[in-house]
Amino acid sequence: MAEDRYLLYKNFNFRVEVNGVLLSFSKVSGFERSVNMEALREGGLNQHVHYMNGGVTGERTLVLEYGMSKSNEALSQLTPGRMLFKGVTVMILGDDASKPVVTYSFDGCYIKKIDFGDLNAGNGEVIVNRLEIVYSYMKEIK
Repeated sequence: MAEDRYLLYKNFNFRVEVNGVLLSFSKVSGFERSVNMEALREGGLNQHVHYMNGGVTGERTLVLEYGMSKSNEALSQLTPGRMLFKGVTVMILGDDASKPVVTYSFDGCYIKKIDFGDLNAGNGEVIVNRLEIVYSYMKEIK
C-alpha cells in the first residue's frame, strides 16, 4: 500500500508551496517575463526606429494542473480573490523526485480561479484539476 502511494507521488514532477502549504502537481505553465516595447520614430531619421521599454505587459498567470494534497488546510486557503502573503514557490524535481533541480518564487500572488476534481473519501486526497494564480514578480532561486 505504501509502495503504491510512493509511485503515485512519483508521477507528480512539481512540488508547489502555496502560502506555505505543500501541494503536488503534474503540470505547471505560465512562466513568463515580458514587457511591451514602444517604437519611437525620430524626425528626419528614416533609416531606423528606436525602441523604448513600455512597461510590463498585462496579467501574468501561473497555471497549476492535476494536483493533490493530503491537507485540509490547502482547501481552506484556495479561494478566488485571496492574496497569498507567503507567495508561491514551484520546485521542479529531478528524475528521482527527491530533490528540486530548479526552484522559482512568485510574489504578489492572488488566486484567480480554482477547479476541483472529484473528491474521494477512500484515500483522503484533495484533487485540484486547475489552479490559476496571478502574480506580479517571478524569480529563480539557486
